Amino acid sequence: ATGVNIAGGDQYVNVTGGTYANISSNAVNVAGSVGDSVYVDDLTVDDSLDGDAIRYDTTTGPLNVTNSQFVDVDNGVLLNNGGNGNAEITDTTFTNATNGINLDNAGDTFNVTAHFNTFEDGDKGVLVDDDTETYNITLTFNDFVGNTDGLDVSTCDGSDPINANYNWWGATNGPSSQF
Repeated sequence: ATGVNIAGGDQYVNVTGGTYANISSNAVNVAGSVGDSVYVDDLTVDDSLDGDAIRYDTTTGPLNVTNSQFVDVDNGVLLNNGGNGNAEITDTTFTNATNGINLDNAGDTFNVTAHFNTFEDGDKGVLVDDDTETYNITLTFNDFVGNTDGLDVSTCDGSDPINANYNWWGATNGPSSQF
């Protein structure tokens, strides 16, 4: 079951507060063309089993996630099959997630800003998939600790820069070759 399902239209959606636990699908699912913003604030998702905390399958409208906690989920935030869009993720903790943030075919042009987040004890803190056409990704002032890979860009062609400055990579000498 999905916690909150948002299915397009020109709407402003604000999901504030609450805890979702043991969900068999997605806690927040956004699909279709959302004309206005989707705001998620102070959301806790714990053990979403085979789902994502936030699945954003949309073509327009920005996504803003703040002050949230995602524990034991497949993806904390999955940006999937978008056309053009923006996402800002701030002050959020991703613990034991397969992927904290996953840009999986995020679209033609997608801007993602993630700052002041914690990615801990997961597989990949941030995964950028090869199918994302053009992206502008800024990852600053985040903590990446105890992940298999803090930032995985292994399937990217490297044509679009990723700003990953001013992060803590779990070591005083910065990231290793295995971000």
